Amino acid sequence: MARPRKDRTRGKRTDHPGIYERKGKRGAYWQVRVRFNDPDTGITLELDNRAEYFDPASPTDRLAALERAKAWVAAERANMLKHGKPISQTDEAQLLRHWLERYRLEVIEPHEKGLIPLPGQKATAAEMAKIPAHSRNVKYRKGWETERNQIERWLGIDVVDKAKFLSKARRDQVVSQQAFFRAFFARRVLDLKPADFYGRPDSLVEQARNQTGGPATDSTKLRWLAVISAVYKRARSSWGFDAVPDPVKALEHKPSPGQRRERPITPGEWEQVWEGLKDAHNSTRAFIAFCRWTAVRRGESENLRWEDITGWGTGSVVARLRNTKTTKPGESNQRPIPLLPEAVAAMAMTLADPTAPPASGWVFPSPADADRPLSGGTAWQAWDRARVRVGLPPNEKGEIPTLHDLRHTRASELVNLGLELPKMMAITGHKDTRTALRYYHARPDEVGAEIMALEMKKKQKDAKPKPLEVNDLAAALKQDPRLRRKLLSALAAAEADDED
Repeated sequence: MARPRKDRTRGKRTDHPGIYERKGKRGAYWQVRVRFNDPDTGITLELDNRAEYFDPASPTDRLAALERAKAWVAAERANMLKHGKPISQTDEAQLLRHWLERYRLEVIEPHEKGLIPLPGQKATAAEMAKIPAHSRNVKYRKGWETERNQIERWLGIDVVDKAKFLSKARRDQVVSQQAFFRAFFARRVLDLKPADFYGRPDSLVEQARNQTGGPATDSTKLRWLAVISAVYKRARSSWGFDAVPDPVKALEHKPSPGQRRERPITPGEWEQVWEGLKDAHNSTRAFIAFCRWTAVRRGESENLRWEDITGWGTGSVVARLRNTKTTKPGESNQRPIPLLPEAVAAMAMTLADPTAPPASGWVFPSPADADRPLSGGTAWQAWDRARVRVGLPPNEKGEIPTLHDLRHTRASELVNLGLELPKMMAITGHKDTRTALRYYHARPDEVGAEIMALEMKKKQKDAKPKPLEVNDLAAALKQDPRLRRKLLSALAAAEADDED
């Protein structure tokens, strides 16, 4: 990677421009520096320094290291004369591993440090000054944590430490995968084809595994491909490698996210899992209960703060969900939702005094650090352990009940209670009715009971005598003299009663 030229004190000069003899902790070495003028900006840049180490007691080794340094300088300068840029910036020299490292440096690290403004917010001049120059065109990415975890796993960063909580068999599997990742990501981007990422048994996404070590779902494979595509997009739009095609976009067939789930949680199943959560941390139990009674997304519960809660202590408690999911990248999306007593009670589980919530802070704080929110992944793991503990079986399709199914469950309940679809969508945050309908699961017994009630109502309506219209009555009186006499007698009797 090239950087702007910096004036620094030189080491011991040699007869070869850009090569200096130095001594460091690892011993003596030749420091190699190459400068060049950027053809687009005219600014003088320099490549990252290269070090060629040698044994100072061996003249032969010293000379061999110098020859390697000279050869590297000659190759770089020759490429600059021919192509106007160093070898490291040509398409042919790009390794996918280097792209992952650069993406992590320019996109992921500024997010970790909180330097990238949230959607809808604009950084001040002081905040912009803290953002590295190579990251100032980066927009906030809601899925940056997922990208970070995946890229760090591919690069082998802290893999052993992160796998220590897994079973021994699963831990050995994760560690053994690193050999495949090292070889795969050391390849040149120009040599990689779409089938190398998906479509063959030895492709990248076939290495994806679920929590138990079995083959991952197609949804997980799609997320892997999305990270690869994001790296290629960054390289093509910001690093000058627009001639390198995106292999993910070139895929003729991609993993299918699967059919819609038919797995709402029944009242009995919820009671079972809730009993299985009795030993979980109070904040975790509150988090899960809040998801149960609000139909919010896991990330929305994770980001909820007490500043977003209004009306506490009244019958109209409202939560303002910030930075929720939206179909428009870079756009801030917020929505207020009313909270039923069950949801309010879930939030109160984290308070020492339920009548006096704090003015600020996370509604569901992390058990390990109150200054950080409870991770949605922690809640998911607690739910899954409770499900296994109580022995909740999968349905006939083999689908196990997940934490996300609580969202489906509550959305279905709202519709069954009579809430109109647009109002349900205002609660769940859906923008498309087709997506919202995927969250409504009609139970056959409930539908049958409703149909029976409608049929009964119709029969009762049909059984009532049909009132005669005026024209029909006049025609009947004209045709039937006896009916006419009866009507006159009734009218005379009614007049007599009125006189009495």
